[in-house]
Amino acid sequence: MSQILIEFFALDPYTKMAALFFCSFAVLMVISIVATLGGKNGRRIIPLALLFLSAPLLAGPRVTFEFLDLFPEADWVRPFGINNAGDIAGTYYQGTSFGFIRRANGVITTLSVPGAVGTQASGIDDLSVVGAFSLPTPIGATFTEIRSFLYQNGQYTTFTYPLSRETTAYGVNQGRVVGNIYADDQALHGFLFQNGNWTLLDYPSSRGTFAYGINSAGKVFGSYWNTDYEQHGFTYLSGQYVTVDFPSNGVPDTQIFGGNNRDSIIGGTSRSVCVFDPFIITTGKAFLLDLPQAWVTGINDDGYIVGSLGRKVFTAKASAFILRK
Repeated sequence: MSQILIEFFALDPYTKMAALFFCSFAVLMVISIVATLGGKNGRRIIPLALLFLSAPLLAGPRVTFEFLDLFPEADWVRPFGINNAGDIAGTYYQGTSFGFIRRANGVITTLSVPGAVGTQASGIDDLSVVGAFSLPTPIGATFTEIRSFLYQNGQYTTFTYPLSRETTAYGVNQGRVVGNIYADDQALHGFLFQNGNWTLLDYPSSRGTFAYGINSAGKVFGSYWNTDYEQHGFTYLSGQYVTVDFPSNGVPDTQIFGGNNRDSIIGGTSRSVCVFDPFIITTGKAFLLDLPQAWVTGINDDGYIVGSLGRKVFTAKASAFILRK
């Protein structure tokens, strides 16, 4: 792992708006002062004004950012989950896709389900890793079958929802697995799989439901499309769905990717067309993480977050990161 490269501040949307307004006003003030005073006096004013410019950025919690130096020869690397020990599960692509586990001590294990043409690892708890794999496409087939796996103690256990084309596991906690299926009805359903029993998760009146994470209390975190194909986040516990949307930004697009046992939720929101921002909701407040085009996909109980930067921001080889308080 590389050393800490960046320290930045998470901003709640209202503080961020105020900061932008304040900065714009202050820039105009600096220009006016420099133009009026000129010379040495004007140059003396600028450092003081810059100090005021930075003040609003101190409103949110400080976060440290580290790149994860993983698989330097890969085309891309995407960490998806992190457990309370600091172990990370994810996927990288090098000719085909492989899953991986990166232990907190730096030891890396590559995952490839026997007979698969591609393997994706997504969720991790203290005992196991879950993910999905694709099978070779038979001649004449119209789709590639995708199944799920659980990896524990060096052994793969595979499973698939009956008669589904795709069964993709995303999250795991204490033997409970959540994910998605694409069934013969050509609809997307979330699922909860426990002790060999399946529970389909369909947000009421939705056009598609995605289940990405689960905490030790059994609360499921995910997203759904409404009838207008607008995306919203949700939590699910004991048969009850609750919508979770990032505070209004004018664009009805919230995706929830996970949560922990301390009431923190992570996800992403579109503040404008084609601009995607990660966020965290914690202690009743919502904060944008000032990393445009980044995806945050896993969080543990210590508040450590893993994710990846979009290719437009950094190269694929420097895309995986971890955020620490």
